[in-house]
Amino acid sequence: VNASCQRLFGYTSSELLGHNVSRLMPSPDREMHDTYLQKYLHTGKKKIIGIGREVTAKRKDGTLFPVNLAVSEVRLQDRVLFTGFIRDLTDRKKAEDALRASEERYRSLVQTAGISIMCLSPDLRILEMNAQAERIHGCRRNEALGKYYVNHFIPEEYRDHVVDEMKGVLAGKPTQGFENPIRVKGGDEIILLWNSSPLQDAESRITGLIVCGQDITEFKNLMRGMMEKSSLARLGEMAAVVAHEVKNPLAAISGTVQVLQSKFDPSSQESRVISELLDRIEAMDRSVQDLLTYGRPRSPRFAAVRLLYALQESASLVEQDPTFPDIKIAISGPDVTIRGDQDLLKQVFLNLLLNAAHANSGRGEIRTVVEETSKQCRIFISDSGPGIEPEILKNIFEPFFTTKTRGTGLGLPIAQRMVDLHEGSISVATPVNEGTTFIVTLPLLSS
Repeated sequence: VNASCQRLFGYTSSELLGHNVSRLMPSPDREMHDTYLQKYLHTGKKKIIGIGREVTAKRKDGTLFPVNLAVSEVRLQDRVLFTGFIRDLTDRKKAEDALRASEERYRSLVQTAGISIMCLSPDLRILEMNAQAERIHGCRRNEALGKYYVNHFIPEEYRDHVVDEMKGVLAGKPTQGFENPIRVKGGDEIILLWNSSPLQDAESRITGLIVCGQDITEFKNLMRGMMEKSSLARLGEMAAVVAHEVKNPLAAISGTVQVLQSKFDPSSQESRVISELLDRIEAMDRSVQDLLTYGRPRSPRFAAVRLLYALQESASLVEQDPTFPDIKIAISGPDVTIRGDQDLLKQVFLNLLLNAAHANSGRGEIRTVVEETSKQCRIFISDSGPGIEPEILKNIFEPFFTTKTRGTGLGLPIAQRMVDLHEGSISVATPVNEGTTFIVTLPLLSS
């Protein structure tokens, strides 16, 4: 018995020499030790000799502690001797327990965090996700693990941009404050604001990335609503003044000119000039009415609205417009019912269909498709025109912005304003040389 063993167990050498080694063992090993030894000597089958294992040892004061025990066998003629090498594992076990406790605290912190946390592999497959990520993305962890994140959750038109950002993170450039839509289970979309940094191993090699995100859909809607309310309030005041100062005099002028026209022969040059003047007055009146509609729209009168009926009514007006004699409008999809104001929605669809008819140069087919998700419906209105340049695209919903030689530039802003009143959204996709698609998202009646 060496000095280290005496210090470890608290015995002196004289207290151990000649005694059974089982006194260093707790029950039940103490009682079974001799049986184990006899079984080995009889069968030769090794359980610990020459192998080593972790066991529990007992000090003189009765305290138990973990050790690594390695036993070697020496045969001297007719004698068999066993030598035990004991290493105290107390400090290592404490470190392991502390590490497990730290990991558990970290795991609890991640799982209870109020933000979405995901770990992605270098090829952007989902390795891990917390409970908030499950809630935000609308799927269970076991459903998402191993899936390619970009294709599974990012709308197609945003995928390249998101991949570029994540590749930058894998190259060692963390991303902060990046936002993009994600498509959750059921087909609905939300806006995610996320930060990302690379995951590194013990040798500082990048092994993936961690993405922390927060659903800011309600915040974005709130901020947009606050900004719009402020600017629209000022525009509404201006519209009221314009209506009073312009619309009423226009009506008087139009009446006077019609009386004047009645004095001439309908086929005369004077009558044709007056007809042109009346057309200009009517166009000006429509412009003032558009301004009033945008600046001071009436409050919606909500009721159950059959979406296909509203679309068909608007499509009929466009197909009967002599300006577009060769336009055909195809409507398909489920006959869903939404909560809305039928007249306002018909105005939305009419504005978008007229916009598509102009993009088609008055010819060809406009495709209108309705899709239904768990809580929403989406209406896709697609033309086959030349598409919209990126520089123009960012301004199309701005009041008074237009690329046409005639018009107020309020058609799309009015459509957006009315969709907002229905707690919906409107967006646009315009792939290169593949026309333009406007997407209107509205809540279903059950929502």
